[in-house]
Amino acid sequence: MGSGIITLRDSYEKIDIEHHFKVNAGPGAGKTTWLINHIRNVVQHSNRLGQVKKVACITYTNVAAGKIISNLGDACEYVEIGTIHSFLYKHIVKPYVSFLNIPELAVKEIKGHDDYGPNKSILYSVKEQSKQVYLKDKDLLEALLDLQWKFDSKGILQVLPRKIFKFKIKKETYIIYKKICWSMGILHHDDVLYFSWRLINEFPSILDILRAKFPYIFVDEFQDTNPIQAEILKKIAEKESIVGVIGDKAQSIYKFQGADVNQFINFNLNGMKEYKIEGNHRSTEEIISILNIVRNDPTFVQYSPENRHGCKPRIMVGDVMATYKRAKQICGKQTLWTLCYKNVTSNCLKNGYDVKDENIILEDIITNDSNPKRAKQLYYVISSIENARDNKIKDALKFMKRAMRKEDADRTALYQLQYFLDNYEIIKDKTLTEFYNTYFDEKVFDKSKITKGSVKDFYDSKKYSDMALAVKIDDDDCINRTIHKAKGDENNCVMVIIPESDDKTNYGLDFILNPNIAFEENRVYYVALSRAREKLFISIPKINDEVKDRLMKVGFEIENCS
Repeated sequence: MGSGIITLRDSYEKIDIEHHFKVNAGPGAGKTTWLINHIRNVVQHSNRLGQVKKVACITYTNVAAGKIISNLGDACEYVEIGTIHSFLYKHIVKPYVSFLNIPELAVKEIKGHDDYGPNKSILYSVKEQSKQVYLKDKDLLEALLDLQWKFDSKGILQVLPRKIFKFKIKKETYIIYKKICWSMGILHHDDVLYFSWRLINEFPSILDILRAKFPYIFVDEFQDTNPIQAEILKKIAEKESIVGVIGDKAQSIYKFQGADVNQFINFNLNGMKEYKIEGNHRSTEEIISILNIVRNDPTFVQYSPENRHGCKPRIMVGDVMATYKRAKQICGKQTLWTLCYKNVTSNCLKNGYDVKDENIILEDIITNDSNPKRAKQLYYVISSIENARDNKIKDALKFMKRAMRKEDADRTALYQLQYFLDNYEIIKDKTLTEFYNTYFDEKVFDKSKITKGSVKDFYDSKKYSDMALAVKIDDDDCINRTIHKAKGDENNCVMVIIPESDDKTNYGLDFILNPNIAFEENRVYYVALSRAREKLFISIPKINDEVKDRLMKVGFEIENCS
């Protein structure tokens, strides 16, 4: 990798465009600015680009892709920008997956890739084919929603859950489930990686085609990559193409999606040079001081190049709504963001509800309704409505058409969505039984009314507003969101919400009082705190005097909001 890490002065310093590179850049360092400038430098000076050959710029989210596109200007003509899954699907899976001749794969039915959840009939088929009819639907669903393709000790990809469950499921269950989905033309996001890996290994000429198309491949947020993605990039980089990765090990927070921070730490290519950018142009010195404590890495200490100063970060003690209201008062006309770990908590704040402790999941509908069609109708309509309320109209229409089982019915889907939104203030307080039986148009949804039995008991016990709290919004950009959805974004005023903890020593504040960036929870809160430019608040239910003293010594002010 060379003799050491080279420090770049700022986001505008240029490097040689014809060698592999890795850039370490902390929060606020301007890594996206650096990447955009590097792409412009490549477009301006490379003699290997043209009408066909382009720079591939891989981002973690569509939001990040949009930001890069909007800042590249005329250079966009020579760049293809998108997520790793969309890139691999477009250039490897879609054109070549038929080469694999997998009997269970309905190639003509595949229309893309998605985070698809199994319905009741698929759960039944899995149990029947795996000879495990005794399995509880809820247990099986939990396992199937947690699947990931992983390399085994021999380097062969196996599909397995990310975590270990208390209940027992046969190992072959997971590939049975995959084959059932493939036979229906359903590809999950992770399947794109599996098929891409198989294709480039079994048909190496595909790699030659990729290299011919993309002499340069740059990957942003590389700390959130997984082993399959890293190995694919290494294969591409073996000749011709220049591969560059940008990231920060302290901001790797997607382990639950298969990300492995060691892929960034240990990533190495022949002739690769490594760089770092230590400046933080986003936050004040007072906030950066706290970030350096949380990061706890003597080899990477951030500073404010502009020497910007501001108020001390504040610990707000009290219930969430009380601390939120007080922080809003302090911010005045400035917008206050809230960032929290759990999706339900962010949705409670978004809707102005008292924060609930219950762990609601939308998939409960699937496991409690023996009618899979009706369950999916409810699941998708609730998802559609809540996406629309968050101004994600494209996703809202996608979900509504799935509920109708008519992928080309744009006008009808829009009409139905408008109807639900017009009646939202009434609908939100209804039980799911009332919501479905009264407000679903039977001509549009081929409705099967909820009338009796355990399914009615379940739907009677749940209000629409309960299940709405469980909806996860992709690319959520509202002022109340989860920490994971705030990745790559920033705001003047940020309040990070710490839930009540059983830990009576540090009250869930270990990431400040006993920091260890090797733990993902530590990294998640590091990301959350680093979103703030000027004012940073941490909301916590309670702390004792000893913890207060320790927090004040490291640079916090304490305010009791009870």
